[in-house]
Amino acid sequence: MSRKECSERQAPPVGRGQVWCATALLMVLSVALAASILAHQNPRTASVMIWNRQMCGPRLIVIGTQKGGTTSLYKYIKNVTWISVGKTKELHFFDKVYKSRRKWDTLNDLKALQQKYLKDFGLDVVHGGLSVMRESRDDTCTDYRTGLTFCCDDPNTVYSDVTPRYMIIPQAPRLIRRITNNPWIVALLREPAARAVSHFRMEFGSEDGKDPEDFASEFHQNVQRGIKVSKRCLSGQNIPGVDCQRRLMDHDVDMVSRGLYARHLAPWFSTFGREKLVLWVSERFSDDPEGHLISLQNQIVGANVSLSREIYQQDYNVKYNVDVQTVEPWESTVNLLREFYEPYNRELVYMLMEWGYYDVARDIRKLWDISLKTA
Repeated sequence: MSRKECSERQAPPVGRGQVWCATALLMVLSVALAASILAHQNPRTASVMIWNRQMCGPRLIVIGTQKGGTTSLYKYIKNVTWISVGKTKELHFFDKVYKSRRKWDTLNDLKALQQKYLKDFGLDVVHGGLSVMRESRDDTCTDYRTGLTFCCDDPNTVYSDVTPRYMIIPQAPRLIRRITNNPWIVALLREPAARAVSHFRMEFGSEDGKDPEDFASEFHQNVQRGIKVSKRCLSGQNIPGVDCQRRLMDHDVDMVSRGLYARHLAPWFSTFGREKLVLWVSERFSDDPEGHLISLQNQIVGANVSLSREIYQQDYNVKYNVDVQTVEPWESTVNLLREFYEPYNRELVYMLMEWGYYDVARDIRKLWDISLKTA
């Protein structure tokens, strides 16, 4: 019986015919809905569309924060046998994608994006396998949605991407979740005022050979501008001709806006959750890199892989990670920064406790001198 016949047919006095017609219509509608979903290829219809559990690719992505110890972390993991880093420390893949202003919503877009990303690891994607990976005829290695087959020669290798700018890219969590195989996300959080000082020194060089007052004045002007723009954008004010989401990432503002950790981490929490998002306090990591890497190893590959203690005997302190105490001429500006960050630091602590990061919240409160009591 056709759908038209079924819809026009008068219901019989008994309920069996009605049940049959309803069932037939439901089946037709289900097939139509499935076809519509595949036709539109909307990535929001499933949590993972490109990868299955057997596929390989980047499994460790360090998203920030800049001047928080990511270079030190990169140098450590570069010497770990079970981790394979990208072609460079910072691939900047997803911030380049964000600058393109494309939505990357269709399945074909995501497949193209996945191919480009894996090439940064020397993995050339082709139908039926990867150039540096074996082709597999095992169905468990094939994504039935795309027809692409991926199986690693060495499934124990962890490909990694260390790009601290990812933390502040709004689109990054969704795209990473879509085109990778549910990787571990690591973020180091450094006291934001100290981070801003280190950021300024990285961008403008040290004060060696410069007039201290001029250098301090330049720092103060940058901080004032960053605070002003951040306050206006975060207040929800409509600024004509300004895209606040992008403005906060501009070169002359992000020295301040990068320290708004609670705002930047919110989409990462909602996308990856407690199980896949690893948060470290930079000050703790600096004191005990070995303990942090062993913990990360246990989470990713299990405790059966040994770590060489020699990699921890090298000095990997980042060049511009200077303590705030060493910049006394800038004391008033640093205090201005701390006053600005205070409510956002409290917001971060509450968010961490809400998501179950109690140890991280406790360390941040202690090391950053945060009071949860408001005046």
